Amino acid sequence: MNMKSCTLDLAQHLNTDNEFVCCDLFTLKLANNSIYRTAEFDKDISFNGKLYKADRFIMKREQTKSSGAPSVETLSVTLNTDRLHDDKVDGKYLLQAVHDGTLDDAYLTLGRAFLDAETGAVLGVLELFTGRCEISSCGGISCKLSVKSETVGLNASVPLRTFAPQNVYQEADGVVSTASKDTYTCMIPLKPSKNVLVKI
Repeated sequence: MNMKSCTLDLAQHLNTDNEFVCCDLFTLKLANNSIYRTAEFDKDISFNGKLYKADRFIMKREQTKSSGAPSVETLSVTLNTDRLHDDKVDGKYLLQAVHDGTLDDAYLTLGRAFLDAETGAVLGVLELFTGRCEISSCGGISCKLSVKSETVGLNASVPLRTFAPQNVYQEADGVVSTASKDTYTCMIPLKPSKNVLVKI
């Protein structure tokens, strides 16, 4: 079971009230540590000194699923652009930024904000999911992200992200290393999402 922390106001609201006003909050953190916060709502949401913009690029998610046992969890999110929203990332339009690799190795966090039905005040925010972004498709006015949780490593072979050709190994003084005269082979760590081509 995943325990979620919340404010006392939100806990009381969830336990006593029958009507709920809530919205999704997205936090996109790029590899260069730039952060973009978006609210899927008709107005900006401010909580704990963080502002989630309603006029930033439109983000829609599919239903999330979790299981009790360790598993690979994935969140599918679609980013749409239009003339009414600020769709720039690091000074580039969203779709251009995606094609240029600006979103490579980005992380996305999904939260749910609960608001008072009468005053509109934010009672609290629950963090639901955090994962690493992979681009599923990009074209037209939309981009689809596949956001994978850290448990994705449980479903991968070991070692991870390693290119290992047939090295010639030697042992000297109890230390195993590649042959000093072997200048044609190497071991290079790769990040597949960067689509790196290695020429040897």
